[in-house]
Amino acid sequence: MFAVDWISKALPISRAKPKILVLGLDNSGKTTLLIILNRTSPLLATSLGPLVTIPTLSPSSTEFLIGDTVCDGYDIGGYLPNRTCWAQYTYDVSGVIFCVDASDPDKFDTAKFELDKLLVNENLDGVPILVFGTKVDAPKSVNEERLMQALNIGYTLKKGTAVAITNVSRPIEVFMCSMLSKRGIESGMLWLSQFINK
Repeated sequence: MFAVDWISKALPISRAKPKILVLGLDNSGKTTLLIILNRTSPLLATSLGPLVTIPTLSPSSTEFLIGDTVCDGYDIGGYLPNRTCWAQYTYDVSGVIFCVDASDPDKFDTAKFELDKLLVNENLDGVPILVFGTKVDAPKSVNEERLMQALNIGYTLKKGTAVAITNVSRPIEVFMCSMLSKRGIESGMLWLSQFINK
């Protein structure tokens, strides 16, 4: 017992960084979001060059801050072959960011199908889900209410306050955002931080 106590006091115990899954269909803004979060994290900022992304063909990760906590963000990709692997990444997750292209209503049914699979995934019980409606500055973009209807999200936790909640197993919230102007991203991340930085 003495040896265990001594070792635990002498060696700092490293806590794993919170794992945040950044999911969504192809071309929904996942990679761009991670680049923005990494660049705007004061302790982790990379060089500011032009924001150029290519389709995510294989999983990637990057660090970013949520509040004062350094997190690992995982972009698994949004094409169908990538989506079949999402469940493999749902262990030990602290939060999920689900991106939906609000300017592409043709993909709403598929986005709802994928979100529904996440909502019933037992590994994600109690895990907060932040839904970002992206590309709100595009001409055909829908508003938050229309996106919530399309995704069948009947309740949310606005600023930590329960609204029409029955049998809620996890906090979920929708924030509309623009990757170009970065409008709405900070509000969504602040909402998520209240669950990550406990």
